[in-house]
Amino acid sequence: MSESVEIAPPEVSADVVHLHQSAVSDVHADSARVSQSAVNWVQANHLEASVSLINVTDADTIEAAQSAMVAARGEAVSARQSGVGVVVADAVEIHTSGAGVIVADKVQMNRSRSFVLVARNVNGHVETVLDARGALLMGLSAGIAVGVILFLRLLWRRK
Repeated sequence: MSESVEIAPPEVSADVVHLHQSAVSDVHADSARVSQSAVNWVQANHLEASVSLINVTDADTIEAAQSAMVAARGEAVSARQSGVGVVVADAVEIHTSGAGVIVADKVQMNRSRSFVLVARNVNGHVETVLDARGALLMGLSAGIAVGVILFLRLLWRRK
């Protein structure tokens, strides 16, 4: 029994794009639905991803379920049971997911974690390693440490 294999083009451009079990470099669309696929870069007005891997996403609205994205930028980003490296958006909803860095105006989190969270309004149960205040303290501490090292180095050279 022979199995047919379709080779996806490196770039897909259309008003509506549906990918299923595909690997594509770039997607440019008004609306994109990605299922069980891997995409390097998506630029769309609306992206819906399910069980997929996406490197960089630039879309007005992003809905991800059981997916992984390295970077996502949009007006509204929703992630359910997903992982996102960096999210920059006006509104972010994260449910049972993890994120590295979230920068947003409004964040709704439920049973989710983030490493760094910078937001004006935050709702829900939030677990974050470093919030805005923690980042400020960490930056001040690093600045003081570098200043002390440079000062000691200057004293050492005077001898």
